[in-house]
Amino acid sequence: VEGLSKKWNLSLPETAAFLSGINTSLKEELDIDSLEAADSVKLDIEYEKLLWNMYNAKAEWLYNLEEWNDIFDKEKRDEIRKNYLETVTAKREKPGRNDPCPCGSGKKYKKCCGA
Repeated sequence: VEGLSKKWNLSLPETAAFLSGINTSLKEELDIDSLEAADSVKLDIEYEKLLWNMYNAKAEWLYNLEEWNDIFDKEKRDEIRKNYLETVTAKREKPGRNDPCPCGSGKKYKKCCGA
């Protein structure tokens, strides 16, 4: 960890925060709580998962970085974004005609809001 701090010109807490931020995007997650400054870590990043996590974090400035062009082509990035949006899009089920009305009136949907 100390070597990464020097390489990236970050303090140890900043390096630990960075590692914590990308931990779920690693092929093998680190035990962040037990890391010591002298420990060596292997950063084997799953870039598809990292991009997904950046969409999930709503970090637009991160998932729009030009460096992604070196990792994925535009079609692959669009595919990852589409798959992400499909998982977070709210889907509301329309009540059946004989179901209770969602407005809370106690009436059947067909006799209330579904009329």
